[in-house]
Amino acid sequence: MYHEEVRYYLSNENVGRVLLGTPPIGWDEDNKELVRSTEHWAVFTQLSNSLEFIKDGAEFITGIYEAYGTESEITLERFILVGLEGYELDYIGQLDLKTYSIENDKVSVEFLTGGLQSLIESQFNEKFEINRTTDINGNEISELELKRVFWEGRKILLQTYYETADDAILGPGALIANETYFSILNFPMTITAKSDQEFESVPNVIIFPDTPSANDFLNGLSVFIYPQRTRSIDVTISFESQITEWDSFPSGQNWTVAPFIFRYKFNETTQEWEYFSRSQFSGDVVYTLDSNGYGSPNPPIDYNATGTQNYEFVEGDAYVMGWCVVSPLLDTTQVGVALINPNVQVKFSEDSEFPASEFNAIRTHDLGNRLMEILTGQKNLFKSQFFGKQTDGYFFDSEFEKTLITSGEFIRQIPETFDVFTESQPAKLTTTLKDLFGLNNYFNLGWGVERNGNFEQLVIENKEYFFQDQVFLELGEVTNFKITAANELLYKSLSLGNDKAGDYEEVQGRNEFNVLNTFTTPLKTADEEYDVTGKIRADLTGAELARRKQFSNSPNEDTQYDKENFIISVKNTTDALINLRTWQDDFETEPIVYDPETAGNLLLTPFRSMLRHASFVKCGMIPYSLDFIRYASTTGNSDVATQVTGQPQRFENSDIVLNELNPAIFKAEYYEFSYPTTHEIRKKLFEKTNNIPNSYFLVKFTFREQTYSGWIINVSLNNEGNWKLIKNYK
Repeated sequence: MYHEEVRYYLSNENVGRVLLGTPPIGWDEDNKELVRSTEHWAVFTQLSNSLEFIKDGAEFITGIYEAYGTESEITLERFILVGLEGYELDYIGQLDLKTYSIENDKVSVEFLTGGLQSLIESQFNEKFEINRTTDINGNEISELELKRVFWEGRKILLQTYYETADDAILGPGALIANETYFSILNFPMTITAKSDQEFESVPNVIIFPDTPSANDFLNGLSVFIYPQRTRSIDVTISFESQITEWDSFPSGQNWTVAPFIFRYKFNETTQEWEYFSRSQFSGDVVYTLDSNGYGSPNPPIDYNATGTQNYEFVEGDAYVMGWCVVSPLLDTTQVGVALINPNVQVKFSEDSEFPASEFNAIRTHDLGNRLMEILTGQKNLFKSQFFGKQTDGYFFDSEFEKTLITSGEFIRQIPETFDVFTESQPAKLTTTLKDLFGLNNYFNLGWGVERNGNFEQLVIENKEYFFQDQVFLELGEVTNFKITAANELLYKSLSLGNDKAGDYEEVQGRNEFNVLNTFTTPLKTADEEYDVTGKIRADLTGAELARRKQFSNSPNEDTQYDKENFIISVKNTTDALINLRTWQDDFETEPIVYDPETAGNLLLTPFRSMLRHASFVKCGMIPYSLDFIRYASTTGNSDVATQVTGQPQRFENSDIVLNELNPAIFKAEYYEFSYPTTHEIRKKLFEKTNNIPNSYFLVKFTFREQTYSGWIINVSLNNEGNWKLIKNYK
């Protein structure tokens, strides 16, 4: 044992602090390690679990366990004698009473790393409503500070598809309207994709009376449109069928077959729908019959019709669609046509927008602070220059400081208090620390716990923060040197984005670009997949669909976006009323994207996110600098292109050569060796440089007169000093 003497203290808030008269069994094998997490990439302290407590130690722990239960906290402090300087704190940790056991008067209990690290790890997946007014122990916390966002909205291409039902049949009838005679060719249709809930489809059952009227036409046709707001919509028809026969009187007249949209108004007096007007499709969808009495063409005539026309559908009116044969005569002439094998598709397309609105959101940095206050009851336990740490009123101007987090309920402007009229629950934003760190999906992040004065803080920063490119420790000549490949860091594929984005009930997700994309790497035989998909969404289509269901218009309606959280990139988080960033704020040229003027979050696309992760994922691809990371698949639109000022234009489905990406932070290669960890080295390992832990800086050493350097992966702090580093590549 390298210590001449040790002292152990146990303390509990209910009992106090005691110096153990009898050290625990295994004190001379007790050890502490520095370990880098390969999930969040910070370095933390790991304590030995080999101690067994006897006599006064066993009595103290057992008394706490029996009196206060497994949730009671017992702190273990270990001090070492350092020459003439006296005793110095070696480590401090918590005993986990859930692992308590006693056998032959010996108490065994495992260590937790202690402090904030253990609390975060135990609560990492727990969901919290940030609106709450107390911490997890029931103590009051500060009032929630939210920001107010003004959003003009995202234009959406709404598309609805109808197609012929499998059991389609002809339903001939007659309609007399405005002195023109029609023969109705009608068949049931089914909806295959729905644009929003303002489109409805009547039951696919056709019933005509012996003497049909205009209102029977409304009841009998398949497609029913009842807009809740006036809308300009493109209607596209694709029709395939065959004409087998027709009849007409007198002969020698030409008749036309064409689709029509019929408009109806509701009569408040009679409480009935009444025919108002009709609009006939023109162009290729019109077929002219050159009739000479009865006709039975042989072979049947192919009738293939396509066409698109724009219609204004007026709020509150009703519209139906059907095929009709139109008579050129203003008498009682009747026309009949027989069609077989009808195959019809109708598409409604609307370049739609919705009035601007305001809603609440929270700064990303403030969300970290809020979650930590809920866990601890204390403020300012979250630190992140990446998300704009505030110091004395000053915000660090990081690239992504100007981001906010909001929820579907906030966007819909559901009241923040109980609504007595609709019995609606207050609007909430519910999330987890895991979801907050899941923003790694877009930003390439790591997290750790750092001590700042008398308290600890959760730190979330870019991964490069945890790999400082500066040597803090030079060891000299080492022994037992070994180099091994870090095969768990060799990635054959990459997945970035959100798996829910693009999966919309209301619209086709083909135009949304902030979805889930996959890429392949040159490492074809590797086993690992780099999957950093997150839960907080960046797709403004989803946010816009939530926004269009404002609580004031739909107070009793839930949407699939209510419980979803969204990140939004904005111009300035300090403004009283915050605006979303536009392409002009970040890009040199107009992006290739649906409606670029209302497009947002363009820096958060999967391809742009992949570029930020490149310095990490390239660690195993250094020999393949002329090979490519190649686009593989998407759940949305990959034909989107953006050009950051001073850089080439990039498409979301681009392939990119590795040497065009940012340099790798390190190489996927480990150094392992032995070197004694003296008191001076151990002390330096736990110090800081420029307020950053030294364990994030480089360690330099030599072996057989050759110099190496790397970052700590693991250091055993016993006298032998077993070291494991990851190779510095820069």
